[in-house]
Amino acid sequence: MTGHVIGREKVSVPAGRFAALRVELEAFYQGTGNFGTGSGRQVETLWYAPAVNNFVKHDYQDTDWKGNMFDRSSWELEAFKVKQPSIGQMRGD
Repeated sequence: MTGHVIGREKVSVPAGRFAALRVELEAFYQGTGNFGTGSGRQVETLWYAPAVNNFVKHDYQDTDWKGNMFDRSSWELEAFKVKQPSIGQMRGD
């Protein structure tokens, strides 16, 4: 699997609008199964928002042995809560 940061962009999800890094991952696979032998391609696009310290959006695509769309899914962050550090964490205890 290879991955690249494509750039920065604004992304809107149910949890809000965020400045995010767009990351694209790509993998190729080959194998043999009940439906024959072949290869496929998997592509994931993720949006990482530093304000949340996590991904806020994810798109996934996978091809089958013949290059046809096998699976496609996506999710978006609906809500989040930033934890405040404890007094001990702020002092470095």
